[in-house]
Amino acid sequence: MSLEQPSDKLVSRRALLRAAVFGAATAAGSAVLAACGAPQPTASAPTSGAAAVGGTTAPAQSVAGTATPPAKAGQVVNMTFVHFFNGVLWTGSFKHLVEQFEKENPTIKWTGIEVPYSEMMTKTITLAAGGQPPDGPSLDNDTIRSVILPGLLKELGPYVTTDALDLKDFYQARLDANMQDGKLYALPIDMGSGAIYYNKDMFDAAGLKYPDPKWTYDDILATAQKLTLDKSGKHADDAGFDAKNIKQYGFQFQTAPYRFYNLARGFSGAEYFDKDITKTRFNEPPTIKAMQWFADLRNKYHVAPSPAQDQAMRAGGIQPFTSGAWAMEHTWIGLIAYLHEEGVKVKNWDVVNLPETPTAAQEVGGQGFVILNQAKNADAAWKWTKYMAGDEVQKFLGVNGVWFPSRKSMAQYGLPKDRKPEHFMQAFYDQVDKHGVAPWWFVPGWSQWQDIITNEFDAMWAGSKPPQAVAATIQQKLDPLVKDWRAKLKQG
Repeated sequence: MSLEQPSDKLVSRRALLRAAVFGAATAAGSAVLAACGAPQPTASAPTSGAAAVGGTTAPAQSVAGTATPPAKAGQVVNMTFVHFFNGVLWTGSFKHLVEQFEKENPTIKWTGIEVPYSEMMTKTITLAAGGQPPDGPSLDNDTIRSVILPGLLKELGPYVTTDALDLKDFYQARLDANMQDGKLYALPIDMGSGAIYYNKDMFDAAGLKYPDPKWTYDDILATAQKLTLDKSGKHADDAGFDAKNIKQYGFQFQTAPYRFYNLARGFSGAEYFDKDITKTRFNEPPTIKAMQWFADLRNKYHVAPSPAQDQAMRAGGIQPFTSGAWAMEHTWIGLIAYLHEEGVKVKNWDVVNLPETPTAAQEVGGQGFVILNQAKNADAAWKWTKYMAGDEVQKFLGVNGVWFPSRKSMAQYGLPKDRKPEHFMQAFYDQVDKHGVAPWWFVPGWSQWQDIITNEFDAMWAGSKPPQAVAATIQQKLDPLVKDWRAKLKQG
């Protein structure tokens, strides 16, 4: 098999990746439940199905052991797939992949059920409960256990064994995110990790060396102080620095709980929950220490903007780092897309890993393709899943800027054609290999827990509530919920 760029429309890497990043982030904020009803082909499904060609006979039983009706020789099966591939993400990429898949598998008709990003899990559960389950949805790592634990997904181990799929080529943290009790329930198709982006021109202007991969958290603070400037040109560590009139910040970091975990654990060994998910660990010395240190970056040293200042800088869809609002930012790999947009102010930039510490962590997420236990065409869904994890598709996704590859041997194809950032592999992929973590607390109930954590964190970042009080409140509010989540799961 050889995949090429769609011949009818050449789509730039930045357009596709920006659509994936911005579209997913926007949709994730929606709380609307998916509509109930039978699976229907959406506008994203191919307009012409594959012809019934060849003499392939589908087995009477899938590899995983769930009975499926036997198919006659050459009979086309209609495989349904819940997804969020719309707009340029569909027309510039996935439409082409689907057409190629159908061409290579003429007895499979791929039918898409397009829903908003945030509704894929809900739609899947709703359709399954209504007796019309899709065959193979796409699910994010922070929602998949809410489908695994109720027993809705088929274990993929038998398929992997039969096809001799080399799981060692997948990053372990991505596999861990899709496993439960040692069993694999989804094949990771992409990967999203994080690193610190830095503006090389700002470092040059301050006479500073670029960050070293062996730097420390103290180095981050000292560097950020030298790179933070008030409107008179004084640095954050200069006498007379005006913290109320800052024109350039030295450092910014994402405060979403799952992103902040990388910083907190690396800094002091902080943890959110115990491994059995029976209690919180926010109100413990290592976590409080990390919360205090990072809150101080904003409220004591003034080297990072407040949440309100950050939000104001994003007015009109601007990504502040790309406009030179601050010199360093720890964030997701998707910022690469924004930095390749036309007209971006910051041109001279690179990335570096978080400090290497005994407790360093690299939380990593992404999409996993699954097969429902009730799937009518489980074997067809597995073929689609395996196809998406194959060499040619992984290359295609990376080179065309759709998703970053999930496999070690394919990782190099995620680097943009202009070879920027220079330290792409070291910062985004090597760190996953060394310190990859799959958050174990993404279980039913996490969505509510996350809201509580975020609300308390917001007060801390704004300086209106001290970290120790925040930690105590989180424990008070969350411990009863964490203690009861398994009982609620059993109750349905």
